[in-house]
Amino acid sequence: MIMLLKNMIPFVRFARHRVISPISSDAFRCVQTRDNRLFFVTNGVGKINVEGENYPLERATVALIPAGCKYSLNPDSSMKLIIINFDYIYQKHSFFKSIIILSVI
Repeated sequence: MIMLLKNMIPFVRFARHRVISPISSDAFRCVQTRDNRLFFVTNGVGKINVEGENYPLERATVALIPAGCKYSLNPDSSMKLIIINFDYIYQKHSFFKSIIILSVI
């Protein structure tokens, strides 16, 4: 499926600044997304496991997890994240197969 930028009308379902630590209830818990997830790490270090593959997370890293993927956050210590759950178009969920991990520094 190809989506043109001009056709995107994002629907943000949830946005929050969270702290995840190795002892928090969200750490290491496997989640299957029903929407797209964007994680921006503002502080800390850890990993994100997406569909069985580990990716490093550190300050200024962005991870975009497409709808339908299984993932878990695995912080090494306390990790601060901005989390945004969204769909690319307002009418329905978007399902994409790509996983994008970027460092913005």
